[in-house]
Amino acid sequence: MLKQTKRALASTGVKTRHRTRRIHDDMPSDALLRPWKSPPSLGARAVLSSIWTDKRDYAIEKFGEVCDLAKQFGLTVDLEYVPIAGVKDLAGAVDVLRKVKRDNAGLMLDVHHFQTRPRQGRGS
Repeated sequence: MLKQTKRALASTGVKTRHRTRRIHDDMPSDALLRPWKSPPSLGARAVLSSIWTDKRDYAIEKFGEVCDLAKQFGLTVDLEYVPIAGVKDLAGAVDVLRKVKRDNAGLMLDVHHFQTRPRQGRGS
């Protein structure tokens, strides 16, 4: 399947972004290691990560571990905040990034998570 995926990427020009497992409560220690074999071979340069626990110190520690593992493969890690997750807003994501202090950590803004209120008046 890996060979077929590589051929499909090469023939279409589609680029890959590898997504880690979500950081969640009581992750087994090997859960962080599982996804690391294929990203470089598929051309991925970034890892997309999100945090689904309210245990702040635990989440920061695990996100730091993700960054450290990714760095071994020359990958950056983009933290995405998700309104229904443990890190649910921009301020929370920035706080995590400041605390982990990894040079390969960044922020992913997904406009899907922005909500707008309908304008009042003028027939709205």
